[in-house]
Amino acid sequence: MISIAVIAGTAVALRALDVPSEVTAPVSTASGALVPMVAIRRGERRKSKVEHVQEMLSGTFARPPVYAAIIAAGLLALTEWVTYVVAFVGAAAVSWAGEEAGVLTTAESEVLLGSAGTSGAATVLGLLLTMVAAVPIGAYVAHRVLRRDVVVALAAVALSQLITFVLLGALSGFAGFQPWPWVVWVVLVSGAIALGVARGRSTRSLFLVDRVFRRLGEADRRAVLSLIDEEQVARRLA
Repeated sequence: MISIAVIAGTAVALRALDVPSEVTAPVSTASGALVPMVAIRRGERRKSKVEHVQEMLSGTFARPPVYAAIIAAGLLALTEWVTYVVAFVGAAAVSWAGEEAGVLTTAESEVLLGSAGTSGAATVLGLLLTMVAAVPIGAYVAHRVLRRDVVVALAAVALSQLITFVLLGALSGFAGFQPWPWVVWVVLVSGAIALGVARGRSTRSLFLVDRVFRRLGEADRRAVLSLIDEEQVARRLA
């Protein structure tokens, strides 16, 4: 509920600043991830270093699936916003270069920026970059959710698109809405994030080891490495 309030508040604030709805929707969606991130951080601060290490070594390290889904949805939405900015800056740069070279007039440049082709290219670029980003986001989920990590990851994709869709509808209306781009987007991003989950499962042990080492002091790290070296030597001599 707090995440929903943060999303709504961010949307209202950005709307008051006349920020385009294409930016307002994903940024507002991403803001909802701040609540579970703060909650997780506060929970970690309450634990001692020993408790952190024991949790990771015991294999029970996990985060609430709802938190993981909201954070993953926020990361996906943030990726959409970044791709929108990249596409806009790229199109503006091409338009400016055309004007400087004398190939385009100012009027033609404005038409180019607002053309369907430019919009379509931005959408394709956004989809490709979001699919690329979905892989590490899926791994993020797999590292922190012990059961049904795929379900949580797919729920994040659906949640991200649902909130963005509702915000876009509320901000700019549903005139000319076509469902197929949304369906294609969800299907392709879902495939990418599922691939990320599979990758995350295979690297979960490395992820836990990395977190353990971050919690240890330099002397403890050397002691652990020495134990690993001794174990390897013993196996070779056996």
